[in-house]
Order: sequence, then structure tokens, then C-alpha cells
Amino acid sequence: MMISEDGTGTPGANSYATLAQAADYHAARLNTAWTDADSATQAAALIRATDYIEAHYPAPGARLSPLQGLQWPSAGATALPAAIVAATLFAGVLRAQGASHRPG
Repeated sequence: MMISEDGTGTPGANSYATLAQAADYHAARLNTAWTDADSATQAAALIRATDYIEAHYPAPGARLSPLQGLQWPSAGATALPAAIVAATLFAGVLRAQGASHRPG
């Protein structure tokens, strides 16, 4: 089950974006790979995109709460940066297409 971070250090969160945010983002960009995917595939793609961000882009400072599911927000960035959400949305469509996110 996908639990989205809302900027407060949500316990158990596993995605930096919501399905509604993703729907708006990808509809505006006519990303049919996203709109053609079912909601379970979309949720899994956002979770995998968040996993990638968690592994490669550490938040500055400690978590706001030991119970929060993700690194962001943190003591060094008390709001969830828009760039983190945007990266999750962009990486989500790549994940829905099966991309590995490896450069090159």
C-alpha cells in the first residue's frame, strides 16, 4: 500500500508524491505510459522512484521524527522540497516503463 509523505514526516510513508499529483503531472505532459498504467502499477512506480531518491539523494540533517518513513523532510529541510516531489513524478513514469534509472 502506498503512503504519501505530506511534508510532516508521515509515519510509514513510502512515496514522495500522491497518485493525484502524478495524474496531474503526467496528464499535463501527455505521458501516455503513465495514463495507460493501472493504479497499482502507478503506485508501485512511485514507491520504486522514491526508493531510488532515498538511496541516491540523502536529506540534510536528521529526520524530524524517528517514526517518519522517509528521509525528507529533515532538520536541514523542514519542508518537502518541490524538486523531490518533481523528481519522484518524473522517475515514476520511467519506472512504469521499466527503466532502471542508471545513467548512460
